[in-house]
Amino acid sequence: MFSNRRGFVKRYIFIILTLLSSSIYAANTLTHNFWGFGEGLGYNGIDVTASYTMDVAANPIGGEKKGFAQAGSLGLGIIFDLDHLFNWTGWSLNNSWVWRSGNSLTKEKINNQFNVQQVWGGQNFRLNELFIQNAVSDVFLFKAGRLDAGNDFLASPLYCDFMNNGFCGNPVGIFFNGVFSAYPNAQWAAYLSFKPIDTILAKFGIYNTNASVSQNHYHGMDWEFENDVGVQLITEWVYLVNQEEYSPGLPGNYKVGFMYYTGNFPEFLGDSHKGNYNYYFLFDQTVYRHEECGCITDRGLTPFIGLIFGPKNRNEFPFFGVGGLVYQGLFPQRPLDTTALGFIYGSYSKDMRLNQNQAKSFGIMGPYGNMPQTYEAVIELSHNFIFSGWFSIMPDVQYIINPKGYGTIDNALVVGFQFNVNI
Repeated sequence: MFSNRRGFVKRYIFIILTLLSSSIYAANTLTHNFWGFGEGLGYNGIDVTASYTMDVAANPIGGEKKGFAQAGSLGLGIIFDLDHLFNWTGWSLNNSWVWRSGNSLTKEKINNQFNVQQVWGGQNFRLNELFIQNAVSDVFLFKAGRLDAGNDFLASPLYCDFMNNGFCGNPVGIFFNGVFSAYPNAQWAAYLSFKPIDTILAKFGIYNTNASVSQNHYHGMDWEFENDVGVQLITEWVYLVNQEEYSPGLPGNYKVGFMYYTGNFPEFLGDSHKGNYNYYFLFDQTVYRHEECGCITDRGLTPFIGLIFGPKNRNEFPFFGVGGLVYQGLFPQRPLDTTALGFIYGSYSKDMRLNQNQAKSFGIMGPYGNMPQTYEAVIELSHNFIFSGWFSIMPDVQYIINPKGYGTIDNALVVGFQFNVNI
């Protein structure tokens, strides 16, 4: 079945082996900062970065159909240092662009809920963020314009040690419970963070909720202030453990967040409800670090957990959770590699399921369908090979349990890899 894809895979393997054998292995970027052009821009207050991520996946077992899919995401970021350009102390103008391509194994073959390729979504060219920022000191940071809430809230760098979108970039259950903005779709917004002491970080944001920004034909340029569910108010408080430079202890992050939508939300068993809310807990704590030559290294084990809660009468996923283990430097000869084992669980609303059961009993198609949904779960194992400052490849295995919560689709085994290049 996959014979017509063998040539595609062979070409990418050849490219990877060629790159690994070349002299650019030791560079921090593939193009040496755009062949030196980027350094010239940097001297003039303009910082340019670019990267490419590709997710390749196949399901030899399970799902509705067996198949193969490849999705890619090319990102470009530009920062104008307004302090350097106009002597505006602490100010900068930031923007980013995205070009996504390819197809989705989840949508076309498996028919599960949590996309097995985290770079699938918004497959076209679009503007993402465009905002002005002020960071005069380490205590306050302010930005306003077109912002992704997912960059500042409900996030952890550990989540992108996985390929499933249920982890990376944010625990995906939150996207089904409201209009939560994340890469590559930004909203009008304002954000403020405050760090009164080294161990406490408080973050506050207000975001518009225009769901149409994700439609491809707008290319990220739907800048209307109209909204679907009012505005989103969100705050997150972080307790930073052993984050100071040269801290002898094991680092950790303990986050508590709350978000509220001011608009009307339909209830599964009623008319509508004024407002909606979700709250969440994100914890990660390194529990072990290797010691070499009498010094503590970055190699070690970090467990993490993320939990999201909301009212079951108007949230598709009133409970959603992720958890797992990330081990950096499992093999001594590869201290930068990460090995990750994770679990995703999303429980569909009982009220929504009751609505679906009623539609099924009457033989009609209700607003939420007529196939009762219970839960979907994912187990994922990955190992990210960091070959240089600009290139990594991550083989990945996922097992999708109870796809879409219907109980009628076979559990699916997904195998693939993620390819990352800093250009």
